[in-house]
Amino acid sequence: METVTEVKKESSSVMKGTSKTSSRDLEARENNQREYVETDSWLTIPSSLMENYKSQGYHLGWLRIYLKGNEDYKAVGQKMNEGWEFVTADEVPEMTTGYGYSKTEDRFENCIIRGDVALAKIPFDIWTRKKEASLKRNKDMNEAIDKRLMSMQDRRMPITNSSHSQTTVGGRPTKFADS
Repeated sequence: METVTEVKKESSSVMKGTSKTSSRDLEARENNQREYVETDSWLTIPSSLMENYKSQGYHLGWLRIYLKGNEDYKAVGQKMNEGWEFVTADEVPEMTTGYGYSKTEDRFENCIIRGDVALAKIPFDIWTRKKEASLKRNKDMNEAIDKRLMSMQDRRMPITNSSHSQTTVGGRPTKFADS
């Protein structure tokens, strides 16, 4: 069996083939290949869609609706009580192509679903208040832990908090400031 020895895809590239494969066949084969669109993640919400909903006063996010293959009634009910609403395919028809949406006949019919999460919206003011409350709760908890730790120190073995969170992204260190 003969194989192609070298194929380059450049404007002025030289294509080498075997004696049985002509360069015209190789060009036709390259033209018939599918084009794959690369995305950051299958859960990435397009920025144009985020801006559109932000101008309407909503924040978009993914909500877990299934857990181990079964509907997660508890999480869905809690999120609905917090003010989340599912985004339907009628609202964003561009999100139905590619990964698709739920065509099942259950309570998530016509929702934009990716695996076990569904696209949902929440009024921006509610989302902002919830985010600020959770940041405050986390900050208070960290302060309480530090206070408790410092109250337990002994002069023979003093406790110092000299930790600094650091992560690297693509070789560049990024420091997180205490906020």
